[in-house]
Amino acid sequence: MICEICGKRRAIKTVKIEGAEVEICEVCLGKVDIDKGTKIVRKREKKPEKSIEIVDNIGEIVKSKRLEKGMGVKDFASFLRIQENLLRRIEHGFIPDLKTVRKLEKALGVKLTEEVLIEETPNYNRESQGLSLEMVSEIEEDGS
Repeated sequence: MICEICGKRRAIKTVKIEGAEVEICEVCLGKVDIDKGTKIVRKREKKPEKSIEIVDNIGEIVKSKRLEKGMGVKDFASFLRIQENLLRRIEHGFIPDLKTVRKLEKALGVKLTEEVLIEETPNYNRESQGLSLEMVSEIEEDGS
């Protein structure tokens, strides 16, 4: 049976939380507080998720910074230990993997990535928001 609190691990014990019997795992069991005979689970705040995105104009930046340093494509690719063809593709708009971008950032002394917060979109379904009259009429028409 799966833990009814976190849903991640196998439940090992049945406990009463605010009057309801719940199957929970060992990790969640360690987070349960006893308060006047009732067991309460503390909820943790979710940390905002972050994503690393590569700037849109990476090719223009790389090319201009390379030229500022007075290096040719062949020399700069050799310095970075990447293929010359890859460097040419990057300068023409190809988005490389993050490891290559980090090499470019270090060699050119410029930031080519940015941290972006991932916004959580609400999960709309019939149970969470209820049914509108329009939805009911559509269900009756469909027969579902």
